[in-house]
Amino acid sequence: MTLRTEQRTIARRVLREMARLWPQLDPERIDETWLPLVALIERVVASEHSVASQVGIAEYLALRGAEGVTSVFLPSPAALALEAVRTSLTVTGPVAMKLAIRRGLPRPQASKLALVQLQGAAARHVLNGVRDTTLAAVAADPEVLGWARIARPGGCAFCVMLSTRGGVYRSKETALTSKSGTAYHDHCGCVTQPIFSETWSPPSYMRRFEELYESSTRDSYGKDKQRAFAVALAQSREKQQMAA
Repeated sequence: MTLRTEQRTIARRVLREMARLWPQLDPERIDETWLPLVALIERVVASEHSVASQVGIAEYLALRGAEGVTSVFLPSPAALALEAVRTSLTVTGPVAMKLAIRRGLPRPQASKLALVQLQGAAARHVLNGVRDTTLAAVAADPEVLGWARIARPGGCAFCVMLSTRGGVYRSKETALTSKSGTAYHDHCGCVTQPIFSETWSPPSYMRRFEELYESSTRDSYGKDKQRAFAVALAQSREKQQMAA
């Protein structure tokens, strides 16, 4: 099972659990029913985050072995920032629901909208168990060269753009200081790939993303680069759909 598949399995489990627990939030008594509910949700997130961290460790060691690295190294599981989790869940859950109701959405619709947002936040915090464990290992492992961000083929323009910078994170110094590659949004499907060899190369579809980024942003600067790439990526995918 690939890391992306394992992450997807964990994320789906989290989404199901959030959907199962969410009806305990009473739209008529949001504040009163949120406090006991968020405690239950936090337990799910903490448990699945621990599972995700162990997946990160297993994947890291498997890749290390596959690259022929024989020295002993054991990654440490990432810690979960519970305060950040609670804040994120509150903003995407009850706060989002209240805002939707104020905008005039019926309570059932507002509840569904908030659930989707809360599911995305919960899954992001859980999957950061894999990502943060990998990044901590990169920082501590003397055998690693760095890491690369690998977006899924159908990833959003933001994720794909960051993943085209794979070479940036391949120096260990940059891997430890750069923050731009570690921004993961809710419902994000990116994986973090440790690199142990100078001969490492990204998947073929990632190389196409890199070529598209270079060609579409050649005459752009600053934030215009991101906009230009987003347009080019959308056009490229539209052409692929028409040709299919």
